[in-house]
Amino acid sequence: MRYAPHHFETSAPDEAPAPSGLRRFASELGLLVVFVVLAWWLVSLLTYSPQDAAWSTSGTGAPALNRGGWLGAWLADFNYFLFGYSSWWLFAAGALGRMGRFAAQTASRRPTPQPGHRAFVLARAGCSAHRQLRVGVEPPVRV
Repeated sequence: MRYAPHHFETSAPDEAPAPSGLRRFASELGLLVVFVVLAWWLVSLLTYSPQDAAWSTSGTGAPALNRGGWLGAWLADFNYFLFGYSSWWLFAAGALGRMGRFAAQTASRRPTPQPGHRAFVLARAGCSAHRQLRVGVEPPVRV
């Protein structure tokens, strides 16, 4: 059996063409939106107050003390109720994942999926939440 002279040589894949103006604009806009949402999530977690009316508390009836507004109070309370301090792991995973995607976009290459890292963060958050519920730890209280 004979093969052609260059049968086993593989040619380098053609590089992807540069994204069009509209596609690049949409990508940059998406990056900006995700950055704003992550910043709002961070502010909501940092300014959590159990006195706010939220998902697991009825509050005192006063305006929300959370700098993220009433929706930020709900988000922070929901995060702390379900995941406790592991909410910070989830925030870090979201921020690092977005930074990795940004680095991949600026390098003009496809981002490498990291299923092991995501699974670790979710498993760690779940184990921590389970332990906190078993021990009876309350969500953090602002002093």
